[in-house]
Amino acid sequence: MRGREPTADEGAPQLQGDASELPQSIRLMLSTGRDLRAAERKVVDYLVKNRADILSMTVTEVAEGSGTSEATVVRVCKKGGVAGFQEFKIRLAQELVSPLKAIHEEVAEGDDVASVTRKVFHANILALEDTLASLQPAVIERAIDILEQADHILICGVGNAGLVALDAEQWWLRLGLRVAAEAAGEMQAVRAALLGPRDAVVAISPSGSSRDVLETVRTARRKGSRVIAITHLGKSPLTREADVVLATTARETAFRTEAMSSRIAMQTIVDVLFVTLGLRRYETTVDNIMRIRAAMAARRL
Repeated sequence: MRGREPTADEGAPQLQGDASELPQSIRLMLSTGRDLRAAERKVVDYLVKNRADILSMTVTEVAEGSGTSEATVVRVCKKGGVAGFQEFKIRLAQELVSPLKAIHEEVAEGDDVASVTRKVFHANILALEDTLASLQPAVIERAIDILEQADHILICGVGNAGLVALDAEQWWLRLGLRVAAEAAGEMQAVRAALLGPRDAVVAISPSGSSRDVLETVRTARRKGSRVIAITHLGKSPLTREADVVLATTARETAFRTEAMSSRIAMQTIVDVLFVTLGLRRYETTVDNIMRIRAAMAARRL
């Protein structure tokens, strides 16, 4: 026996107040209310009630907060006309945040060079201080153990995170590690497919939701490889897949998908791993650095 059809009120998320006050991206979701399943309506309700905090949340945190799944959150975003949760956040930020904040969160129109310089430095310093406070030495030690024991290390990231990955490769080669960095999704997949249980992946992603990075990590885990994540503090699909999480805390991340200060914090974590491993492998590292210096000197006039 078929149950009764839901009424219009039951078939759409409940809203208190005037819908015109909501961002257009959320109103689009509300307009599809009768086409949403019960779990999907929970997501929309949660987005409406927590719209002021959504920009700083991950898809995992929204799923947990709404009592649903990440797949449900993504499905709701697609029904609202965007490709996924990250694109939804970008659309929402465009509606809620001044376009000036796309340059930098702290600056204001009309700032002189001295003010801009001070604000950029201040934001980066805060990101480093907050990240330092959140990092635990024991977690760094576990990451170092994984790197030192790995036969091969794949470092992956896209966008700004890809640049951090490529820089890490340049420095970690001096440690005598067999390391390769990839910023292109297809090549990440190729390299991950060739990993094994004695290998490791360092996955760098500010959001923890990069599709290319997640697919690389999941492929590597199926091969038995260990995973170190360098990502923003908070729950995300990447943190769930990782054996060790080294988290950054950059305040700009609430407004930008790839914040400047987040990149600085990720880069500094990479540097910490290099220096710590360099001390563990002191003789090898010093010998390698001397050989590299000699080779570079021969190339200079």
